[in-house]
Amino acid sequence: MSLRLLDYDLSQSTSGLIFGIMPICLAAGTLAVPLLIPKWVEPRVTLISGLFMLAFGTILTGPFFTELNLTAMMIGLGLMGFFEGVLLIPNMQEMMVTSKEAWPTCDLEHTNSLLSGLLSSAFGGGMAVGPLLGSFFFSISDFRMTMNYMAIIVVTEAILYTLCAGGFSAVRLTCKNYSQSDPKRSYFEDQVSNAVDFHYSHVFRKTLISTKDAQTGKTSSFAFSSAYGKNGLSLLQQSQV
Repeated sequence: MSLRLLDYDLSQSTSGLIFGIMPICLAAGTLAVPLLIPKWVEPRVTLISGLFMLAFGTILTGPFFTELNLTAMMIGLGLMGFFEGVLLIPNMQEMMVTSKEAWPTCDLEHTNSLLSGLLSSAFGGGMAVGPLLGSFFFSISDFRMTMNYMAIIVVTEAILYTLCAGGFSAVRLTCKNYSQSDPKRSYFEDQVSNAVDFHYSHVFRKTLISTKDAQTGKTSSFAFSSAYGKNGLSLLQQSQV
């Protein structure tokens, strides 16, 4: 990236601002995901869509259509950062839900600890391998082709994820959830409720199971109502049914 900016003949302060685009958009994407993604969208659909958009931002950073275009590169960096945030947040939720489906009686607290370590290790490995891979592509081509190669890798991952990890079934389930969503519910109400559910769903499940074990299968609605408010109470009532 630093070598590419030399082609634009920018000042050091301007180059520093351009380097800041991606992390700023990453933070924005991380915070925006629970509010922007509707509740009826399956996490797997969010991940697959985020991969395709990340690939688009990658080729735009090159850019793929011309030799030099600073505006396109800045937009591409912003898209890359934002959709990395989109990919970062639903990962843990998807891993927890999948584990619960495969092993219904598993210890959720222990599973959460193992998956957190696995996720952190994957990110660490990617941060180590990514620069090496990018350096290799840059040594045999140029910056534009390097970004195109990286985009191809991301698209390949998205396609494999779609074909091998139930992507089409997740799309069908998303369409079904949308058809069953409440049209009278306001957008703001739905997104605030989505944010609460998104951040506390695994905590709710752990507390729910521990309470059932302690009280021989009976769950106290008052405890969850006081901890999570009306939304927690509604989730509890649905689980009891």
